[in-house]
Amino acid sequence: MKISERPTTHILIEAYTGSEWDCCDYAIIDCGGCWAESIRQRLAAVQHLRDTDTYLKSLFFDSSVSFHQSNDHFHKDELLAENQAWTFVELDDGELNKLGVPETYLDTPIFEIYKDGSARFLACGKHTGEDFITEDLPLPELIESLRQ
Repeated sequence: MKISERPTTHILIEAYTGSEWDCCDYAIIDCGGCWAESIRQRLAAVQHLRDTDTYLKSLFFDSSVSFHQSNDHFHKDELLAENQAWTFVELDDGELNKLGVPETYLDTPIFEIYKDGSARFLACGKHTGEDFITEDLPLPELIESLRQ
């Protein structure tokens, strides 16, 4: 895995869990295909709500994220600088399968879009109920970079 100066079909983003026994250091977002268009449509769908005082966020099912933990193959600090939450990355064939994963089975991946246009992914441990959460993504900035 290596950093890309231009947009790619994968984003590496910091992630975490509150679990006392499991670990999560980062997530990989598959933003290939029609992902960017789907995000644009979701933002447009909630635009009229964003102008109200009572709107907080919208939730969407979205399986384009996978949560991971550092292992002998990869540690997130190899690519993310201090105070950097996400970056575009290039993955070699089969590399995604070599990345460490949390021990618990993650179910119901959710994409949350907030009033300010930021978003994050979360998933819940199927049998533990523990949350696995990414850092926030600035959607307007991300969508603009995907247009280039």
